Amino acid sequence: MKLLKGILLQAFLAGLTILFFFALGESSVRLVQYVRDGRPFLSYVGMHAEFDSNLGWKTPPNQRHIYITENGAGAKHEVHYSTGPHGFRLYDDANSRNTKIMVVGDSFTHAVDVSDDQTYYAELKKNLSDWMPVEIFGYGSLGYGTLQEVMIVEQNIKEIRPDILILQFCSNDFINNSVALESKSLMNISFLPRPFLGPDGTIKMQMPRMPYLSSMVIWEAASYSRFLKWMIYRFSNWIAVSKLAHSVEDDIRAQSTANLEFVQAIALTDRLLQRLRSTVPTATKIYAFQADNLQPFSGEFEKLFQRHGIAYIEGVAEAVTRALEKGEIVFWDGEHWTAAGHTIVAEVLSNQLRRELMADRLERHE
Repeated sequence: MKLLKGILLQAFLAGLTILFFFALGESSVRLVQYVRDGRPFLSYVGMHAEFDSNLGWKTPPNQRHIYITENGAGAKHEVHYSTGPHGFRLYDDANSRNTKIMVVGDSFTHAVDVSDDQTYYAELKKNLSDWMPVEIFGYGSLGYGTLQEVMIVEQNIKEIRPDILILQFCSNDFINNSVALESKSLMNISFLPRPFLGPDGTIKMQMPRMPYLSSMVIWEAASYSRFLKWMIYRFSNWIAVSKLAHSVEDDIRAQSTANLEFVQAIALTDRLLQRLRSTVPTATKIYAFQADNLQPFSGEFEKLFQRHGIAYIEGVAEAVTRALEKGEIVFWDGEHWTAAGHTIVAEVLSNQLRRELMADRLERHE
C-alpha cells in the first residue's frame, strides 16, 4: 500500500510539474504577443486574425496599430497598420462612380510588415490615379486558401460592385485547398480549422493534422493554446529544416501531375474558380497574378485561369526576383515583400491595367 501511495504521489507531482511549466509557457507566449503585437492577453481576437465560424479566421476590422518590424537586411522600420470595414486594409468609396478595383489575396496581400500606404494596392492606386480616378478595396488574410478568398468575394461584391477584381495567388494555394495535402505539409499547414470544399461539393470545416501529431486531443487543445500551437509550429519547422521527413511539396515537385492528391487539388481549385466565376457579375473583369513562380504549381494555375476566362497578369514574381538579383531588399522574411517589393508588384500590375483600361475606354468611344 505504501508503495502504491508513493507511486501515486510521484505521478501527481510529475503531473503538477508538467502543468506548471505548460502554464508558464502559455503565459509567456501570450505576454510576448501582447507586448510585441498588441494582441489581447486573454482574448482569442488578435491584431491580424480572429476566429470566424464560416471562414475559419478573418482579418479583424477597424484596427489601428503602430509597431516595429525589420526587413531581410535586419533594418528596423515602423509599421502603421490599420483595417477598415470588413477587415479591408484599404476601403475606398463603394458608392463612387469612379472605376472600382477589388483586390483579394492571402498573406502577401495582407502585408502586415508594411504600412498602409506601402501595400501594392495602395501603390497601384497612386500609379493609376495619375491617369484616371480609381477606388481601391484591398483585403488579405494570413494563410488563406482559394475557398476562403472566394467566400470573401461573395460576402463583399454586392456592396462594392467592382469593375475589376484582382486575385493574388500563391503556389501553396493548392496545398491549402486540399485537407489531404495540407495535412502532409510541413511548411504550409495552418494549425487552424478552415473550410474545405469536398469532392461532393459540400463545404466542411476541418483542421488538417500532421501524421506524426494525429491525436485529436492535441489538435483540439492547440486550437485554444497558443503555447501548444507555437510548439507544434517550431517542431514542424525543425523537421523541415533538418530534412528528417519529406514535405508533400517535395513530392509534388518531383512527381507533378503523377501525384494523385495534387491532381485532386487541381480539380478542387478548378471548381472553386468556377464558383467564383458564377458569383462575379459578367461586367466585372477578373484578373489574377501569382506571388511566386514555383513549378508545377504556377503552370497549373495558368491553365485554370485560361479555362475560366481570368486575365493573367504575368511577370510579377520575375520582376521581384530581378530586383533581388540586383541587390535590392525586396523580401523581409525570404518570401513576403518589403515596401520595395510592393512597389515593384504595383508597377507590373499598373502597367497592364493602364493598357487594358485605355483599350476599354477607346472601345467605348468608337
